[in-house]
Amino acid sequence: MANSEDKTVIEPASVDISGFDLVVFGSPVWAFKPTPVIHAAIDGLKGCMGKPAVAFSTHGGRPGKTDEIFKKWIEDRGMVPVAISNIHQNDIENQKKTKELVALVQDSIKV
Repeated sequence: MANSEDKTVIEPASVDISGFDLVVFGSPVWAFKPTPVIHAAIDGLKGCMGKPAVAFSTHGGRPGKTDEIFKKWIEDRGMVPVAISNIHQNDIENQKKTKELVALVQDSIKV
């Protein structure tokens, strides 16, 4: 399913984010791509046109095309990708690596 960039059914099917200044997406990597559930979540956003967006993924091997696909999905919904990153599962508990990811999001708030 992740290989074909399908979407899965989620509840709620849509969320209005017009009151938010920044959108942050996170997903594990499946078959070198973001998961179908995050694809459905991005697709179901309302009030997202022009919003800055950050995306990150966690992976156990390589992120594959995850960064490029996240960027495409974000742009397809009219949002502006300001940062896209990934972190290896071995680095999730590495304070330096997680601080870098947090700083990425914090720096994006200023955009």
